[in-house]
Amino acid sequence: YILVAALRLRDVFSGAYHFKLPWFQRSYAWRAEHAGRLLIDILTAMTSPKRRYFLGHIRIAQTAGETDAALIDGQQRVITLTILFALLRDLLAQARPEESRRLDALIWRSEGDGGEVASRLELQPSVAEFFARHVQEREATRIDPQADVMDLPPSARNMLENRDQLKSILEERGLGDGDLVALAEFLLANCWVIVEGVGDEDEAWTMLATEEDTGLGFHSS
Repeated sequence: YILVAALRLRDVFSGAYHFKLPWFQRSYAWRAEHAGRLLIDILTAMTSPKRRYFLGHIRIAQTAGETDAALIDGQQRVITLTILFALLRDLLAQARPEESRRLDALIWRSEGDGGEVASRLELQPSVAEFFARHVQEREATRIDPQADVMDLPPSARNMLENRDQLKSILEERGLGDGDLVALAEFLLANCWVIVEGVGDEDEAWTMLATEEDTGLGFHSS
């Protein structure tokens, strides 16, 4: 099957999807300028007349009726959005605990009957522990790594630098608790993604390869 749906972020980061990155997926490569531009564009869209923002496409492979979804294309945005949700969660933890818990539910999901939780975005083992410790866990965005940043693997370094870049932008804008809540609501209700899904992972990779091999970039004019 092929499924194409326009979804709000609240539907993407929900019980419908448990994103997993294939072990051979490329590393997290977005730099601070990419993450910063994403947040600034979103903040700008909040004040625009249309009050909505389109985040592009993501491609997944997901068996019908299952929540596990291999994230074939779109990991840069999904990881960066997870970082942003975690920052807002931690910034609102003291003043707006209910809102903080709602944001935490975008990062973690209940699993089983024993109250266990698992991340909605499961990274490769090489970076999963770092991402959990410095982003996903509560208060994780306040933790600085013990090692020299330059000694970290490139993907982990990008996660940390992007986290701090997003935090810096929020602080520079002087956003109060109410503004942060409004940003969280805008993200969930007014930011849209086109999700393209197929049932077979090999087919999803073939579709992506075909798109990249045959597509042409915009002319400079």
